Amino acid sequence: MATLDPLVKQQGTILQLIGMGIVLFSARGCTQTLSPIPAAKVLRRTINGDLVDVSYSQFDKYSTEISCKDMLAPALDGIWPGREITIHCIAELIVASGQPITRPAVSGSQYDDGNGFTHYRPVIDVRVVEFQTGTEEWAASVNWKLTCEEK
Repeated sequence: MATLDPLVKQQGTILQLIGMGIVLFSARGCTQTLSPIPAAKVLRRTINGDLVDVSYSQFDKYSTEISCKDMLAPALDGIWPGREITIHCIAELIVASGQPITRPAVSGSQYDDGNGFTHYRPVIDVRVVEFQTGTEEWAASVNWKLTCEEK
């Protein structure tokens, strides 16, 4: 197997989509959002007007959207809604130092900032909810978006 030029290696991404795959030059400059799934945010008002949380803790799960515009798309063929994949996130989660992290950390991503907080990029097991891909012919670029929810 041929080795890649060191400059080519720098063109990669820290994002990993295990069970799907990322093609070289398909994920540079990605954006990722993490947000609670709808079942995690069930809030109601009491008769006195106080806001209370009536959601169950087992629904404390993330929805994530990853979008990018690059030269190629990731390996999307055959990746239909419901497909299980594992994401090594590019988005960071932050917790007060001394508190437990809620998800496994991507290897080497966890650090303390010296101001009382621990940062890490989570590893999340998800199911694909939807994806989109498009091509701009003259610009020779591909835009894509992947939406998933934690299992």
